[in-house]
Amino acid sequence: MVRKNILAIHRWPDKFADYDGFIDSDKYRVSYLVNSSGKKGINPESNLTGKVFELDDLTQIDTLLECSRKIIEEFGPINKIIALSEKDLTQAAILRTELSVPGMQKNQVQFFRDKVAMKLKVKKGNIRVPEFLDCENSLNTLAFIEKIGYPVILKPKDSSGSQGVHLIHNDEQLQITLQIIDISNYECEEYISGPIFHIDGLVHAQEIVFSTVSKYLNTCLDYNNGKPLGSVAIDDQFLRNKLLHFAQKVLTVLELDNSAFHLEIILQDEREPVFLEIAARVGGGGTPILIKDLYGINLVQEWIKMEIEEFCGLNPINKLILGGDLLIPEPRETPCKVIRCKQLKGTIATLYKEILPEPGEILDGNGGYNHISGTFLYKGNSSKEIEADMEKTISSFEIKYEKLEKSKTLVHS
Repeated sequence: MVRKNILAIHRWPDKFADYDGFIDSDKYRVSYLVNSSGKKGINPESNLTGKVFELDDLTQIDTLLECSRKIIEEFGPINKIIALSEKDLTQAAILRTELSVPGMQKNQVQFFRDKVAMKLKVKKGNIRVPEFLDCENSLNTLAFIEKIGYPVILKPKDSSGSQGVHLIHNDEQLQITLQIIDISNYECEEYISGPIFHIDGLVHAQEIVFSTVSKYLNTCLDYNNGKPLGSVAIDDQFLRNKLLHFAQKVLTVLELDNSAFHLEIILQDEREPVFLEIAARVGGGGTPILIKDLYGINLVQEWIKMEIEEFCGLNPINKLILGGDLLIPEPRETPCKVIRCKQLKGTIATLYKEILPEPGEILDGNGGYNHISGTFLYKGNSSKEIEADMEKTISSFEIKYEKLEKSKTLVHS
């Protein structure tokens, strides 16, 4: 049997993407473009593995193309390109286009990486989006704000997880912010008040084949400012169906096919869904762990199956169970060395798993949603019950740490 060639752009250090376990080495050969972190997450000695190129920078398309052509010289045409990190979606799309590989192309990826292109496309599909502006310069931004009024949101056009996002309430805040950002890479949008929901799932042949619908407790922006971030699956079936109908419309307009997705929606005035943003990837934080634990579905594995055209459908377990996850960010004083974390599993009814840093572990302030003070996972029969237990967790949790610069022992709760 002639093996097909897969190219994976990979930057994760763990086995979150278990290529050896997910892909048949008798049918496929996987070559890798990795950085130093991603090299830790692959097995170079595997029967699955072809060539491995370790690169300092996975964003340099000329280097990626050069490596890809070396793979083609040795093994033949690349049949599929896999990129699971949002940071690599654009490069993967360009490679597909340049090397004539099927999948998301460079003219499509902008709708999932550029917040202005994304909103323009969604708006053309008659879907409600916030009023927004591609800033370009300060004068345009000031004129737009004068038109719509404060508060407004300033977002980098290509960010994720609310990195670099600013909520602006007045002229003074705006002037300070304009001094510290590159306004040409920002969009400005109206601030809409209301609960924020996210839908995580898989889309195949442009139809949602699996989804969870959850409401945020706090926001991603709150999390970046040091507050815990929670997410609770909703048990209101009418609202769930309404948001899923909205999600399907968004996915159809954007023509997303054979992918994981993470969609954020705000419910204006408690009734009208408004599009916030979408990512063509697996949701972050505890989302993939929770979905695997509760429903027996590995989002990354199924996404890879879709990419290589071996997806065979899903049969989720425990369909009626509800889940939630809570992320407690790193202490504000970093870098720091963890002394101990207070364990709460067994003391809170719906809390079934906690992921805590080990004593001696260093938290450096760059942990994102993963290398943090604590990740807590919940399962139960009602959203209200889980949300109440999240509040208990927040009020009960403590992390004891030593700030490295001053060797001072502190307790953060």
